[in-house]
Amino acid sequence: MEEKLNQILSQVSNLNMQFENLSTISATPANTSVGTQVLLSIIPLVALTLGAVLFFFFLLWQYKLRKILIDSKQYDPNSIKNIKILSLLLGINGVLLGMPLCLVLYFIDGINYSLLGGLIPLFLGVGMLIFYFLIRQFEAK
Repeated sequence: MEEKLNQILSQVSNLNMQFENLSTISATPANTSVGTQVLLSIIPLVALTLGAVLFFFFLLWQYKLRKILIDSKQYDPNSIKNIKILSLLLGINGVLLGMPLCLVLYFIDGINYSLLGGLIPLFLGVGMLIFYFLIRQFEAK
């Protein structure tokens, strides 16, 4: 009777070890298919390329707009107001994007390098808001 009980316990421990090995294997990204890995590596490249193209056409549109305004003598070279508005907008967006990212990444991983994904936009936003308030202060003098 004891022999059968020991045999059952050894089989249960073998099954437990196999289950632990299976759970660690399925958690690794090496288990994913090649197509999935290629797709996940292409997504950031496509996003950066599309962002660069969009930025290029934005600059081209701004250039053509200024050229038309200069030709029609309606161009106002005082663009400090545009810089103020842009820095305020970017600052608010950076802070509103960085705070939730920091909180989510902190609760997922704790203090880790992944937390930089939220801290970078947060501090960029704070820097842009400081820039906005400094411009406003110097403009008042």
